[in-house]
Amino acid sequence: MVYIETRDVPSLRLRNAARYRLTKRLGLVSLARLIGHRAWLPEGLRGRIARLTCTADYFPSQPFEVDFFGLKYPGDLSNFLDWHVYFFGAYEMDILLLLRSLIRQRSGGVFVDVGANVGQHALFMSKYASHIHAFEPWSKVRQAIDEKITRNRLTNVTVHPVALGEEHQFVPFYAPQGGNWGTGSFDEKHATDRNRLWGSLEIVRGDQYFEAHGISAVSLIKIDVEGWEKNVLLGLRHTLERFRPVIVMEVSRDTLRSLSGLEGFRRCIPEFYEALYVHSTRTGATRMVPFDARRPGDVLLRPAS
Repeated sequence: MVYIETRDVPSLRLRNAARYRLTKRLGLVSLARLIGHRAWLPEGLRGRIARLTCTADYFPSQPFEVDFFGLKYPGDLSNFLDWHVYFFGAYEMDILLLLRSLIRQRSGGVFVDVGANVGQHALFMSKYASHIHAFEPWSKVRQAIDEKITRNRLTNVTVHPVALGEEHQFVPFYAPQGGNWGTGSFDEKHATDRNRLWGSLEIVRGDQYFEAHGISAVSLIKIDVEGWEKNVLLGLRHTLERFRPVIVMEVSRDTLRSLSGLEGFRRCIPEFYEALYVHSTRTGATRMVPFDARRPGDVLLRPAS
């Protein structure tokens, strides 16, 4: 997604809205969604068909509510992640299924969602985890989590309006322009084609915050914080040593830059953790290979048995 100068946005939104109204009137939006939910079709083909009707980037607000694994999912087509849920059923379905498998292996337990965004992962995991702690400091996306909790009357999800890091501080936050609300970051070098300085948000040291708020017996942690992963891991060192949770985290190029190689990464986690890349095959199976810190990807950290 490429950042577009503000002066171009109004005309883009008008054109995108007109295209959506036309394709919806012709029944093509419903058809695109029907095709999009056919997981056996190539992902690229489904994506191209969906984009013929509308794209999330620079699209006017278009709220919707759909079934989401038996739960209610309120969203907006102007949001990249919600757009995926509407047309394909979920965003990164393979990661959701991996998280479900991991929490089941631990007979439920506490799931911590660091960088919860609009709450898709928290909503999905509310059916499988005993309790969920969702950390999201940016109010724009945090409101979407609250709406999902309210619409589904969830009682096992707690939303924390702070970010996790190595120390308590207020740090400049760079918010995304356009439809991909998930690229916001505390790293000023992350997604510079679309992120712009928004203001300062509160960061807390994970270990201290967990102890103060009674967050314990942690079984599984998901981390997706756009280049801030190193700080989260360092701030949770005691938690990782004490509860030995499994961790699923996104490692971007900016994350790799901050880690400074495999040895730098190993210093962020207790020595008993094994790090693996997670690859999803076309058949839906999961293949894992050793993490070498030379390329981005989804990474699984699991304690040695």
